[in-house]
Amino acid sequence: MIYLVYWFYLGVLAIAAGVAAISAWFRVRRGRVDAVIQTLAGIVSHNLPLATVLRASARGERRRLREILSHVAQRLEYGEDLSVALQIALPACPGEVIGALQGAERGGTLRGVLASLASRTRQDARRSTARGVPAWYWLLLLVVLPLVSTFFLVVVLPKLREIFEDFDTPLPAVTVQLLGVASPLADYAPLLVIAILVMLVAVPVLLVTRHFFPRRPGGWQPSFAVWDLLAWSVPGLRQVARNRALGQQLLIMQAALRAGHDLTEAAEQGCAAEVNWLARRRLRCWADVLKSGATPAASARALGFPSPVVSALLTAANDGELAARIEYLADYYESLRDHWRRVLLAALTPVVVMGWALLVAFVVLATFVPLKVLLDAVIAQVY
Repeated sequence: MIYLVYWFYLGVLAIAAGVAAISAWFRVRRGRVDAVIQTLAGIVSHNLPLATVLRASARGERRRLREILSHVAQRLEYGEDLSVALQIALPACPGEVIGALQGAERGGTLRGVLASLASRTRQDARRSTARGVPAWYWLLLLVVLPLVSTFFLVVVLPKLREIFEDFDTPLPAVTVQLLGVASPLADYAPLLVIAILVMLVAVPVLLVTRHFFPRRPGGWQPSFAVWDLLAWSVPGLRQVARNRALGQQLLIMQAALRAGHDLTEAAEQGCAAEVNWLARRRLRCWADVLKSGATPAASARALGFPSPVVSALLTAANDGELAARIEYLADYYESLRDHWRRVLLAALTPVVVMGWALLVAFVVLATFVPLKVLLDAVIAQVY
């Protein structure tokens, strides 16, 4: 059994290292996505022939990025849409980008949407460099510390009981309490090993699957259903999911409005955004209600849209500046999403740290108190 525990912890550390390597690989791939979006936005903004300029731009890039740009240009020359060409040539492209491009292609707003995507890419890059808690810190809190703690409880701490039995000395109460926690862990070690291994294997698989099989705009996917329902129901997570959805949907809608489409068509195009399924369903219901002739502000309020959106619709009915107001709201909800992410991390980090601090303090106390008791017992036997 003891060797099983050793192999288990070595396997878990190997999996953790694999997850870190995969995360680094994802960051490299996402960097390529950002570079491609910036290139496409620059070409479209100057009304240049997309396929020809992409091939010219590819000559000055490194090998992998050169291949991607050339592949996109080749697909465009075959007559495919940009969203399809990008999805085939660059599987790492997020579903939110593909969905935004599909909506832009249907509404003829490709230039505005690409400009907005490029701007947000630059903003996300600046936010990532200013992020407070690095990923390795969460790896330490959620992987390394649990491994070290359980290893100590299962392997090291029971040895104290054997030593005290040899000296016929009772263990201190604090150590007995800790052993009461360690004994069930040792008894069910095989089940614990299997459960943790399944969890640790499932998380990287889920990350890889979500990376290569993103959301399909306009469709319901069982692989995302549980997470979407959870994120829409839990306070805190709901704010992040709702604000992200509104930011992406309003981004497409403002581009459609500036291209001359009406609000109903803009809402239909916004349904292509790669966001929470419940948010997409709400926007789809709103578009259907608008088709029937309902008032935009009243129908939006009835469907649960937040008050800033309803107020923008009411005000724009008088001044006619709906596109500008929708553009402002898109940036506002993107900023609000980042705010709620920081709030959740700021609230969660000290709770996790304090929890581990209390556990480590209890383990240290339960380990060193027996040493003093044992030393006193040995001295008493000698003298």
